[in-house]
Amino acid sequence: MPRPTDDPEIFNIETTIIRQSGDDASWMRVTRNFINIIRKQYLLWRTFPAAQKGEYGKNALLLLEGRLVEEEGAPAAARDDEAES
Repeated sequence: MPRPTDDPEIFNIETTIIRQSGDDASWMRVTRNFINIIRKQYLLWRTFPAAQKGEYGKNALLLLEGRLVEEEGAPAAARDDEAES
């Protein structure tokens, strides 16, 4: 769960990853790649305007509640933007 820091624009996110199978070297390689992908997503997120973040947040809640179905390959917000064009 994200935790606020002294800066209201920055949150601390802590993740625990537990290896359940596979050899150490392979697990470390795959995990390092996974963490790098997540890191890049957070860096990208920082560039979004507040309104877009809010829209993604609303869509995420709807997805979790099962009230919004995502089309393959496109987030709901992207589909909405295309529909308005």
